[in-house]
Amino acid sequence: MEAARGLTIFLILALGACSSAPKVPVSDAGAAGPLPEMAQQDAKPPEPMGPPEPFGPPIPERQPEFGPDPVKTKAIVLVLGPGFARAFAHAGVLKAFDDAKIPVSAIYASETAALVAAMYGLSETVNAFEWRMMKIKDNALVPKKSLVGKIFHRKRNKKWLDGALEEAIGEGEFKDSRTRLRIGAKVAGTGESGIFSDGSIFDAVRAAMAVPGYAEPAPVNGREMLSSGDIRPLMVPEAKREGDVVVAVDVLGPAPLATREPPEFQTYLKSAQAASEEAGQADVVIRPELGAMGIFDFSKRSEAEFKGRRAAAAVLDDVRKLVGFPAGGEAAR
Repeated sequence: MEAARGLTIFLILALGACSSAPKVPVSDAGAAGPLPEMAQQDAKPPEPMGPPEPFGPPIPERQPEFGPDPVKTKAIVLVLGPGFARAFAHAGVLKAFDDAKIPVSAIYASETAALVAAMYGLSETVNAFEWRMMKIKDNALVPKKSLVGKIFHRKRNKKWLDGALEEAIGEGEFKDSRTRLRIGAKVAGTGESGIFSDGSIFDAVRAAMAVPGYAEPAPVNGREMLSSGDIRPLMVPEAKREGDVVVAVDVLGPAPLATREPPEFQTYLKSAQAASEEAGQADVVIRPELGAMGIFDFSKRSEAEFKGRRAAAAVLDDVRKLVGFPAGGEAAR
């Protein structure tokens, strides 16, 4: 009896243990299957080792900036007109703007103004610019005729101007200029005008100074080129398409200029004076008081330069306002 009771208790305990054991899913083949998806999702990835911040010290927060906002300025475009010896007044204007740190983004120039602009653009500093001008002799740009030529009205030596220009500007190219240069000229025979902006600066200046009765046409890319100073002395419309503020410098003035040059040269001069009315389209016009300075009076170059600087100084406050910084101040370089 006791044995039967013990066997009964053993069977009850064995059945209870079997009912409480975990059940493992079985596949169709009878093997154990994978873990349920829920169990896989509940598994946590191992925590990364090391500190959470990147290597090195933490980046500090940006500190607030105090003081006025930086001054935003506009660059100007200068338009320099023809005038032979009188065109050296442009050098004074360029120096005045450089001293005042007024930014010049481009220079449009015709005739002898193209020579002044080229010397300025190819000089790294104002001192170097002055040195270039000092090297030009007073008679280097004066038309030359031999005694026989004067008597028989023969043409001048075709190469006389080339030597003077080579000494003044050398073999520089437009890409070498510290400011963008735009030099006007026209095709001989057609009157088609254009603007040089790349290639040889010498070729462009030589073409710009090829005034009938003064120098022979300049051969450029298979075409004979002449000065466009009689039809486009001041290229203000073109300059307005390139810059926000345009300053034109007119050194011819309305007064008749006496000269003993041939009739074709006098015709050119009158046309240049009449066409210079385009200066009125500029934002600022500078007209240096050059009086009765002669067209070929290159011995007065320094005087013309001084008067150009003085005329520019008289309008500096107006230019400063247009550029975008206070009158009497200057832009930071």
